[in-house]
Amino acid sequence: MSELEQVPDQEAELQESEEEEELFYTEIDELQNHGIGAADITKLKSAGICTVRAIHMTTRRNLCKIKGLSEAKVDKLKETASKLQVIEFITCLYIIFCLH
Repeated sequence: MSELEQVPDQEAELQESEEEEELFYTEIDELQNHGIGAADITKLKSAGICTVRAIHMTTRRNLCKIKGLSEAKVDKLKETASKLQVIEFITCLYIIFCLH
């Protein structure tokens, strides 16, 4: 394969990897488009929670400890986060397979 044929392949691979990165992390600001208030998002950011994945990883109990977040708000946050980004269990072997 000549160098000219390899360049489009490399560009396609770069675009695919950028799309995968977009799917892996969803900024917490996206929650505002789904009914979560800007004040609640600011509270989450001040607590160090900046991605939807971080909401998934934080327990309900710890989210309730954030000043200004009630149990009802935490339930709504968890529900909205689940709609935005589905969390699946992925084995290391699968990740290695996808990278090669």
